[in-house]
Amino acid sequence: MRIGSVSKLCVEPARFSHTISMCPCRTTTGAASHPAVAGTRIRRLPAGSTLVSQPRSVAHSMRRVRIFSSFRDGRGTAHIISKSEQTRSVVRSIVSPFRDSIGSGTVLTLLPRLPYGVFTVTTNLFGMTLEGLTTLAEQRQWPRYRARQLSDWLYHHHVEQIDEISNLARSDRELLSQSHAVRVRPPLEVHISSDGTRKYTFETDSQDVIETALIPEGERLTLCLSSQVGCRVGCVFCATGAMRLRGNLSAGEILNQYRSIPERDRITNIVFMGMGEPLDNLTAVIDAVYALTEQWGYGMSRRRITLSTVGKPEPLRRFLDRCDVRLAVSLHTPFQEERRRLLPGTRGYDLNELIAMLRERAKDDSRRVSFEYVMLDGVNDSMEHADATAALLAGMDTRINLIPFHPWDGNNLVPTPPAHITRFRDRLEHRGLTATVRATRGLDIDAACGLLATQRPGRATEPVSAENSPAS
Repeated sequence: MRIGSVSKLCVEPARFSHTISMCPCRTTTGAASHPAVAGTRIRRLPAGSTLVSQPRSVAHSMRRVRIFSSFRDGRGTAHIISKSEQTRSVVRSIVSPFRDSIGSGTVLTLLPRLPYGVFTVTTNLFGMTLEGLTTLAEQRQWPRYRARQLSDWLYHHHVEQIDEISNLARSDRELLSQSHAVRVRPPLEVHISSDGTRKYTFETDSQDVIETALIPEGERLTLCLSSQVGCRVGCVFCATGAMRLRGNLSAGEILNQYRSIPERDRITNIVFMGMGEPLDNLTAVIDAVYALTEQWGYGMSRRRITLSTVGKPEPLRRFLDRCDVRLAVSLHTPFQEERRRLLPGTRGYDLNELIAMLRERAKDDSRRVSFEYVMLDGVNDSMEHADATAALLAGMDTRINLIPFHPWDGNNLVPTPPAHITRFRDRLEHRGLTATVRATRGLDIDAACGLLATQRPGRATEPVSAENSPAS
């Protein structure tokens, strides 16, 4: 039903006008409540606004937050009204539940002096693909070439605010700023290892913290990106999995880990091997890969980017269909039931189906798939495991990376001794596989494989600057 400039999307009868009243326990349209009533705020909405006044509750981080209503104004900006005694905690609580419904890369901004928390949602331009920017230009009736101009400013000129986009008219910049923003953040801190590895921490839109590792090795400088805050797969040997999943990162938050570090222009390789399972955040990861590899973005070679995954077949098929980057599959054991115990998030997925799918795709796909195998003493490091792994992967053009386990507080697993890892590698090679042992880097700053996590006391830090970067 639509009357005037407001559409009502609930069953409660009400008279309509162009205003919305926000009271402590209700939101109404029509005759406004008296401004003297405590907690009441009158707001005039532009034409074309949509009001949703059905109360709802959302769960986040073991709390429930009552959302009284939300609306999207005629300019496309979404607003959410919530009652809370501590409005800053509401910002943290309701960003994630509403991100998917409002759009990837949105953030809720608290408007000052409103006791019952009115929030304005803006979409992050940084992280949008050329396709998304083209859609934005069409919605605003701009020429299509505006999309390419926007991508140039975002990914080539590295602007930090919309006002810096000088070839947009001032009026267009002002209108765009009402519903969009350029949100990039510098690192909060950097931890420096004795071996040159660096661990950067970043704050997210939902006020969580993520970690990113930068690993120098000879002429290579590899950036290890996170795709989630925590992880739902729950690998028993991984500190990130022990956090459980706190939320997905937007494409902009993934790309910001690359864009905002001093060494950006010297990075040779990128691996999606940080916090999270990338395929559980498929859309944002694909958008980030496009921005990293396409010429309208950062233009990196696809062969210099690797995505690591436990290999859930259906999202993996979708990813391989759309992105031509290298793939690393987390194997860790050749036995189905044991893998489900070590990687609880793979329950319901068949290992043999995964391998069969990779074999079939290899007939028409030139990319080389590697497999990762964390070595756990007395768990998955027997010669029987080596022989079964060789049989499982027989005939595939692949490589298996053996990774020493790195212990962390609260975990009672034990790393396989180095001499036994060498014997395990030799057994694999004797059976026809190419096998390597990954060097441990960044162990003293908890940046080694399996140690990225943000729920433990922080270490002493160094300031983030180009002067403290690894030597080029």
